[in-house]
Amino acid sequence: MTSTVIKPTVGRKVWYRPFGHNRTQLGVWDDDQPCDATVTYAWHDRMVNLHVIGPSGAVHQFNSVQLLQAGDPVPAGIEHGGYAEWMPYQQGQARKDAASTIPPHQQRVIDEKAARDGEITRLNAFIGGNPVFTTLPTDEQARLRRQLDVMRELSVILGERIAAF
Repeated sequence: MTSTVIKPTVGRKVWYRPFGHNRTQLGVWDDDQPCDATVTYAWHDRMVNLHVIGPSGAVHQFNSVQLLQAGDPVPAGIEHGGYAEWMPYQQGQARKDAASTIPPHQQRVIDEKAARDGEITRLNAFIGGNPVFTTLPTDEQARLRRQLDVMRELSVILGERIAAF
């Protein structure tokens, strides 16, 4: 599965993880907590300039900082500098946006199948377990069973259409 690449733009918030001297400059004492950072320039999808605020409020600018995208490995062996990464919420939003690229006419088929399947479940429960069903005239019971059969066939057809997308 390919990861979604988020395009950095000026003003976007990211997390900054400093190492070595940058850690000292920012007053970082807890490596589990990232620093707040704002993109001030985007070189490309994986390199930005940042305005970074440390935990004590110390402010620094860092240029040409590596920006990790979802799935990128964390840099190893860095003695100074640092890297930026997108916050989990931003990564989740990007995944949702990528998933919502289903064309509207296909989404309607998916929604219709979900609605039909819910109706099938309810009608099947009515036929199979509701005491009212047995009090209905025999002809009406037969029509409801036929209706359930047709609804199941429609669900199968909708499923085949979805599989062909």
